[in-house]
Amino acid sequence: MKKALMYFLSVFYLCNSAFCQSSGIQSTRTIELPKNIAWSQLIAGKNKCFVMGFEKTKAYLLDTRNNSRVAFSDIKRGKFLILSREKAYFAPLGSVADNGPDENKISVYDLNGKYKGEKRVLYNGYNLRYFLTEKPDAFACLAIDLDKYMSGKTNGNMEGGIFIEGNSHPLIRFTYPQAPPPTQIVFPVAAIRNKIYLAFENKYNIDVYSKDGKKIGNISNPGFKMEPYSKNEIELLQPMKRTTIKEGITCPPVIKCLDISKKGMVYVTRHPRPGAGKLFIDAFNELGSLAGTFQIKLEKGETVVDVCMMEKEYCILLHSEKANLYYVKGYTLN
Repeated sequence: MKKALMYFLSVFYLCNSAFCQSSGIQSTRTIELPKNIAWSQLIAGKNKCFVMGFEKTKAYLLDTRNNSRVAFSDIKRGKFLILSREKAYFAPLGSVADNGPDENKISVYDLNGKYKGEKRVLYNGYNLRYFLTEKPDAFACLAIDLDKYMSGKTNGNMEGGIFIEGNSHPLIRFTYPQAPPPTQIVFPVAAIRNKIYLAFENKYNIDVYSKDGKKIGNISNPGFKMEPYSKNEIELLQPMKRTTIKEGITCPPVIKCLDISKKGMVYVTRHPRPGAGKLFIDAFNELGSLAGTFQIKLEKGETVVDVCMMEKEYCILLHSEKANLYYVKGYTLN
């Protein structure tokens, strides 16, 4: 069971008015990405959308506006890229035991691909996601106690916290009940100005915290209903993933990504259900009320790799299994 969970652990289409639930969505562009690179992550910049991918021991950052690329040397696959205004950070995901003590560090580069050093940011637990705080170049980390959960000592609860660099005690502690056990462990998290938004991928529930770690709100979709995998959906999954799923009991993951606009709108991208061919994005206003839902049609054989929201555009990184191509599609959501 643990091997299956660790295997799926992670630490941003074609669409027209006939495909969309709301007339407020319009396709803006399609960008085919260079081949022989495993593109894996979208990163939103100021009015820019970047895509990151790996080829052997190099990572590439591509600007989707003009297809210009920057190469970063000596980067292993599985690293998560974080961009600031002046630097690029490649952070590890997982535990010290998984990565080894020499790999549990954040590699620092300038935006031209020049290596600038490293930062060691160690936490007790299984590190799922790093993100930058308001303080320049200071990191926060979301970590869980995976060993304790797998040992059965938490009565099925997933325990963890958000740690701020330089502090040994977590800013936020959380406990999420897990029954039945999840098929994968991902915590979508977003931070903007004085708020942190935290969700567990397998529940439609988003907790809102102040920058001081106090819970100040909650967001959910009252019209969304959790439904277990059907037999047909299970048959569409990869063989290893099927071993962790029970028909009629196990539910698919729900929240793929959280994005927060400068105006405080919260965009929740849901995971597509197996074979459904649809991607849903729920939009909530700054008070946490559902403002609308957008729907994008996925073509057969398309897989959603990542999504991200910029100020005026929603982008999707897709992989076509049939054509063995990666491409980015952009949309406006009004």
